[in-house]
Amino acid sequence: MSSPTAEESFWRALWRRSPARFEASLTVAARERVSVRLLDALGLFALGWLAALLLCLLGGGDAAVTRHLGALFWVEPQHERLKALTDGGLYPFYVFFIGLLVVGWRRRNRLYFEVARLWIAAELLGALLVVRALKMVVGHPRPDAAAEPAARLFGLAWDSAYNSFPSGHSADVFTSAFCLCLLLSQRWQRAYVLGFAALIGLTRILLAKHWASDVLVGAAIGVVVSALLAARLLRNP
Repeated sequence: MSSPTAEESFWRALWRRSPARFEASLTVAARERVSVRLLDALGLFALGWLAALLLCLLGGGDAAVTRHLGALFWVEPQHERLKALTDGGLYPFYVFFIGLLVVGWRRRNRLYFEVARLWIAAELLGALLVVRALKMVVGHPRPDAAAEPAARLFGLAWDSAYNSFPSGHSADVFTSAFCLCLLLSQRWQRAYVLGFAALIGLTRILLAKHWASDVLVGAAIGVVVSALLAARLLRNP
């Protein structure tokens, strides 16, 4: 039987549960390591998320916290740097995971290949499909477009100015950060990566592109979808 071309094998492998190129499934030890990292990353995220939610509640609510952060004295002078960070902070993850996919394929490293596939699936399902659907249905005005400080729901708005909920940047960066955590052996490394994701989310508030609640929900979508897909990977190695 003639083997398929490398290109055909690669693209087919992206959609197959058990790609033929990899002779063995993930070992028990590898799955245990990923499981520990997954649970630890979930715990770190939950602590940070609940702390941010508590700060919002104690700070007077969603609108009050968003307006306060955006009005900090150093935000306007650093506007261009914040904009560069909020836009450019996503791209290193894209490069990393595409590179991880290629390296995993070429070196027949099942773990690298599976984590990269997980990232692609989570980005498509959570950061793109779920987030985009909610943006279209909810029609939440952005802080720089709202006529009043309090957020309002318009519903079925197609204008980008009314696609605030949830934050796509937050869902995107937390999807990437969570998937990366599955490869990191040390807790401080996972905390650092999740902290960087939180920083990107914060820039969305500082730049008046999202309310605090948009960022919190976007981050939760990214992590929850990634965790569910990762759990499926561990059940069906």
